[in-house]
Amino acid sequence: MQRRENNRTIHFLPVAACLVFGCHLLLAQSDISRWPEFHRNDLSKWAAKTGKSVRFLNELTKTATREDAKDVGDGDFPYTIENVDTQSLSQRGQILLSTWAAGTGHCLTLYVLKREGSRFEKVWQSYDNLCTRSILGAAETRAVPNGRIIVKYRKYSADSDPKKDALPILRVAITYKWDGTAYINAGRTERPEPSVSPR
Repeated sequence: MQRRENNRTIHFLPVAACLVFGCHLLLAQSDISRWPEFHRNDLSKWAAKTGKSVRFLNELTKTATREDAKDVGDGDFPYTIENVDTQSLSQRGQILLSTWAAGTGHCLTLYVLKREGSRFEKVWQSYDNLCTRSILGAAETRAVPNGRIIVKYRKYSADSDPKKDALPILRVAITYKWDGTAYINAGRTERPEPSVSPR
């Protein structure tokens, strides 16, 4: 019995952290009129993190999300920057930008852009379903020195029995590689998340 309670406590901690982050994000973006302020704050945070100017990041994100905003209809497309990497893909003159859409699904979109003079041009955008359950946390991206992009996230095992106390969780990694014109899916791995044993 004690072991079961310890397992629940250990599993609850990341859940609680995700809920706090999710609630903060939802509250910050729930009022669409607050989106410009939220976006400015997000840009400032990433400017401090990357050393790039707010103007640079604003142009980058506007170019990347222009089509997505058009699909929304009112011109407002609330999202949070997940990653900006201006170094790892620089051999091809490319920049990785990834964003989380507002909402509880944490839908991740990858963009690759390049700079053309004073403007940015979108090279590629992911259209894969990279939405995760809030309780498991949002997907994350990184570009690696060989020019590939890796997306990692957690998901429940497809053959899970929801009647059990603890659903098995898988750690998923998807790799994208450049084929000369676009980034293509170069493979996917899934492995069980190690279970945490009580002390």
